[in-house]
Amino acid sequence: MQTDCASVKPSKRPWGWFRVLVRGKGWWLKRLTLTGGATSLQRHSKRGEIWVLYVPPHATHRIIGRGSLLELAVGTPSERDVERLHDLYGRTGGEDGPECRVEKKVEKKRVRTPHTNAGAKSSS
Repeated sequence: MQTDCASVKPSKRPWGWFRVLVRGKGWWLKRLTLTGGATSLQRHSKRGEIWVLYVPPHATHRIIGRGSLLELAVGTPSERDVERLHDLYGRTGGEDGPECRVEKKVEKKRVRTPHTNAGAKSSS
């Protein structure tokens, strides 16, 4: 892993700042801190980006754009826990989405003991 190209000082931008934490051949890990602004509308032809963002409880947030993302909810995950402050699609409250319940499924297995086949005839 190559770390000699990591940024020592933050690089300031109109929307906040960033710092390259670790850089390797064909990748880097940057920390971006937004201080209330927005980044430029942009795209890349030679790289993809994966963003990990923590949104604490009660923080107002919205996602805009195209792409795929994974959500890891921490606390009491429920699709009903949504307070829509403004919605482009006319929805008001939390949706009745698929609620996941973690259930323990016990599978019964047949256990063969050495005496199970006692007296069985051999097919050879």
